[in-house]
Amino acid sequence: MKVLFLIISIFFISSPSWSETVTIDDLKEKNGFYYKKFNIFSPLDFLYRFTGIVESYYENGNLRVKGNFKDGKENGLWEWYSENGQLEKKGNYKEGLREDGLWEFYYKDGKLLEKGNFKDGRKDGTWEYFYKNGQLSSKGNWKDNNPDGLWEEYHKNGQLSYKYNYKDGKKDGVWVNFNQDGSLKKTETWKDGEKID
Repeated sequence: MKVLFLIISIFFISSPSWSETVTIDDLKEKNGFYYKKFNIFSPLDFLYRFTGIVESYYENGNLRVKGNFKDGKENGLWEWYSENGQLEKKGNYKEGLREDGLWEFYYKDGKLLEKGNFKDGRKDGTWEYFYKNGQLSSKGNWKDNNPDGLWEEYHKNGQLSYKYNYKDGKKDGVWVNFNQDGSLKKTETWKDGEKID
């Protein structure tokens, strides 16, 4: 009876809390799931799929990565930082699948480089790309990780540079190129990835 009481006591003292924060070194991976390491009995290591926040740090003490786990899988917001503390990228995971929902990527100086959505780990929907000065450089649609639909590119002065379409990842329709002053430079016609005029 005393042994059973001792085991139950250790079990409850050792069990992870719902909102626990740990470092990546505190976790073990097995069969695609993450578990918190226990210090008392190693057989307890794989009893609980980890739920909580994980953090990792550079040698200088600055945060490298911070993210959420639910039931042993990456889930929710994750953020990555450079060694000098600048945000490099952030985005959402869903049930361990990388990239689900909005993701943002940054230049080394912290300015936005690109942003867009993923669905089941593949680019999906509108993506926007930016010059270092913050000006929009291009935008377009993705479908199942392929460019699809209208795309536009811009000169650094903000004038439209290109306007074109993709269909199932292939160039399709009229492609129009503009000069920096907005005047027409040239047009091309494409179908199924082949130039026809």
